[in-house]
Amino acid sequence: MCELHEPEGISLPARSGLCSKNPHLQARETMPRQTKRDRYARLLDAAREAAGNAYCPYSGYSVGAAVLTLDGHVYTGCNVENATYTLTVHAEVAAATAAIAGGALKRCLAAGRNQGQLIQAVACVCLKTFETWHCALCRQFLCEFGVEMDIVVPREDGTALWKPLKQLLKHPFVPAIVQGCQH
Repeated sequence: MCELHEPEGISLPARSGLCSKNPHLQARETMPRQTKRDRYARLLDAAREAAGNAYCPYSGYSVGAAVLTLDGHVYTGCNVENATYTLTVHAEVAAATAAIAGGALKRCLAAGRNQGQLIQAVACVCLKTFETWHCALCRQFLCEFGVEMDIVVPREDGTALWKPLKQLLKHPFVPAIVQGCQH
């Protein structure tokens, strides 16, 4: 059973049956309150598990991602390669899309927040290397959902290393730019 918890300062509407819907789109679990280091270690574990499901016959580069949403749910995704390469789905995009498909954005908006506050953190794990930071395409994709989120990667010793997305993508193309051009 998964339940929503209320992150500090956020009041979320009650939801029943959240986990009884499509099991492929639901949150993996609800992240309990704990230290950021512990929370991110669990997020890395979820990303590592997702990496084991990657379809990567061309590169052999298995990547998993785990998204921690505003309401404490964790959604995972893995890379899925395609022979055309341009249709390859990146793990971070798959995880963020799963969160949206699982209702996380609706819950965020219902709590009086905006899409830029949807994601608290995204962990990324490659089974072949450590400290694999998101590619520029994924950074740009993620900034649609806020530049304050933490990007989390594993160090060689297994501990979590994180930086805010805004440090990794200095001049993002954010929704406000497009909205400012609409007259």
